[in-house]
Amino acid sequence: AGSAKALNGLGYEYFYGNHLPKNSTKAYGYFAEAARLDADGDSNFNAAHCLAHGIGVEKNVKEAARLYERAATRHGHFDAAYEIALVKHEGSGRTGRDVNRAREFFEACARAGWAARDVRAGFDAYLRGDAG
Repeated sequence: AGSAKALNGLGYEYFYGNHLPKNSTKAYGYFAEAARLDADGDSNFNAAHCLAHGIGVEKNVKEAARLYERAATRHGHFDAAYEIALVKHEGSGRTGRDVNRAREFFEACARAGWAARDVRAGFDAYLRGDAG
């Protein structure tokens, strides 16, 4: 077992190489382990991002879509809602196109407003040490 936040944090450090040597395979491993605990949206999103882009793991858009959707629906993760909307709209990775479901996620993003994305971008900048 373990703490999803701690596992996700280790994944983040390996992903960016801030305090640990950059290693995308280890990063994905920690993100995936944290996502299996399903305790937060960030862990699911980070594992999905790696899967969607083949970072540290073989590309698997279908599994990425499952994790994006879980992060969005169970944890209200804004970026995951946007990403799953794109996947559903495009039908990428043999997920099957579902424009009605895509619309639901796009509408959820619109209701949240772009402020949610801006807050996340500011938080990420702070974590990278870019905030002034």
